[in-house]
Order: sequence, then C-alpha cells, then structure tokens
Amino acid sequence: MRDHHQEAHFPILDRYGIKWSDLIKGVPCPACTRFAMNRIHMRWQCPFCNERSSDAHLPVLFDLALLSENRITKRLAYNFLGGQTPDAARKMMNRAGFIKVGTSKGAYYRHHDLGPIM
Repeated sequence: MRDHHQEAHFPILDRYGIKWSDLIKGVPCPACTRFAMNRIHMRWQCPFCNERSSDAHLPVLFDLALLSENRITKRLAYNFLGGQTPDAARKMMNRAGFIKVGTSKGAYYRHHDLGPIM
C-alpha cells in the first residue's frame, strides 16, 4: 500500500539493464526526428532539414525527469542537451517550469507536473 499518495519507485533504467551511456544524447528535430539539433541564438536548428524551434528541448527534459525519478541535475541536463553550458541548461529548466530543490552540489530540478517520485 502506498502512503501519502506518492508514486511508486520504478527505476526503469535499472529494471531493463540500460546504462545512461546507452541513451542517445542531444535534441531531436521535431520535423525530421534526426539527432541532434544545434543551439544557435537561443533557438534550436536542425543541420539536416533546417527546421528551427525554440522549444525542441522540452521533450528531452521531460523524458529525463521520467528516467531520473524527477531529479535532474544541471550536469545531467547539460550532457543530454548536447553540450550546452550548465548555465544554459539551468535557464532552460527554469523556463520550462522545473523547480529547483536544494542548494550547492546537492541541488537538483524536478518537474512540477510529475510531483515527487519516491
């Protein structure tokens, strides 16, 4: 029985034996779905079809929240968004509505719609 209406802990990567290093990094193009878009002047641009998007990173951040039990660090976001600076990753998470929890090295971001996943 779950107490306090908290979601069940479900470490999907561990359950299926998937390593973080096995996941494809970068932002896929919403038009042609190829990896990875480049960040140019606060917009994403696909090197294959030239599609431009200001929010192509949102599905990546949401997927990261699901895979990381809703605990995204700046470093994790930085690595998965294709090498953006940690500061740029922080700004993207803030603009996307992620909430910062904690301070200093122990700080992480969580998506408000997912709630705490325990």
